[in-house]
Amino acid sequence: MFVDLVFFGIPGIATGGLAYRKNRSALAWGTLGFLSLGMALIVLAFMPFRCERCSNPLSNKQRREKTCPACEELDQEVYAFIDPIPDYIPESTRKLA
Repeated sequence: MFVDLVFFGIPGIATGGLAYRKNRSALAWGTLGFLSLGMALIVLAFMPFRCERCSNPLSNKQRREKTCPACEELDQEVYAFIDPIPDYIPESTRKLA
């Protein structure tokens, strides 16, 4: 029973943890790691990280800097239509009676 835990359980847990860090399904990858005796861990180790917002693949540098080219382009398109906030708020010209 201990041998089963070592050969099946530890690779399954390690694969699930790595999948969670890479924004992939931890349950599915953990199950694959459990059933494949760690071969899924090797495959997952070479797969790129995914963006949390848009699920596009990221390089290691982009992941460390927390920048996603696809999300930045989307944010620029969205914010192009928003009016900037004025530096001051004008005083009300209406007087109370």
